[in-house]
Amino acid sequence: MSALLAAVLFCACVFLGNGKARSLRVRRQTLTAMEDDIRRLAERMELRPAPIAVLIMQFAPRTEAFWEIFGEKLGGEAPITELWKEAMEEAEKAHNGFETLSPEETAVLVDFGLGLDGIGLAAQSANAQNACKRLNQRVAALEAELSKKGKLFESLGVLAGLSLALLVI
Repeated sequence: MSALLAAVLFCACVFLGNGKARSLRVRRQTLTAMEDDIRRLAERMELRPAPIAVLIMQFAPRTEAFWEIFGEKLGGEAPITELWKEAMEEAEKAHNGFETLSPEETAVLVDFGLGLDGIGLAAQSANAQNACKRLNQRVAALEAELSKKGKLFESLGVLAGLSLALLVI
C-alpha cells in the first residue's frame, strides 16, 4: 500500500513540475503567435487598406480562437477598442493560452487594440510595429526565463516526488 502511495506522490509532483514548465511554454507560444498575427495584419493593412473586419477574414491567424472571438464581435455598434477588450477577456476565460499571460503582456495586447481606432494607416502601422517590438521583448524575456526555470521546475518536480516517495516507503 505504501508503494502505491509513493508512486502516486511521485507522479503528482512530476505532473506539477511539468505543468509549471508547460505553462511557460504555452505563454511563449501564445505571445509569439500574437506577434506574428499582428505583424501579418499590419502588412495586410498596408497592402490593401480595408475595414478591420474584412482584413481579419482574409488571413489565417495562428491564434484562431482569439481572432474568431474578435471577428464575431465586430458586427456590433461598439467601438473597436471596446470590442478588442471584450475579446481579450473572453479569450482569457476560454483557456486557449491567454489565461497564462502576465498583466504586462496582456497590457501590450490591449494597447494594440486601443490603437486600432487610430486615424490613418501610418498611425495604425506604427501601433502594430510598437506592439510587435514590445511582444518581441517579452518573448525574449520568456525565452530566458524558460531556459532557467523550465528545467528547474521539471527537476524540482522529480526531486520532490522522489523525496516524498522515499519518506512514504
